[in-house]
Amino acid sequence: MTTNATATIDDAIRAAAIAKGYSDASVVTQKVQDRPGALDVGNWAVLSIKRNAGDDWELLGRRRTPDELLAMLKV
Repeated sequence: MTTNATATIDDAIRAAAIAKGYSDASVVTQKVQDRPGALDVGNWAVLSIKRNAGDDWELLGRRRTPDELLAMLKV
């Protein structure tokens, strides 16, 4: 289920990625299950980009929240 807030931040991340010169961007949520020795347990927002139209998707970053991905793109 997508909420209006989620759609708004996803649109903002996509617009920021395109402004940086990427042709497209996608944000998905990833949940890492607890297991012995795991340091990255919990929910993550994963940003994938296409550098040029027709390219394969490339992982650009993973942060705890979509807002952190947006901040990463604005740097």
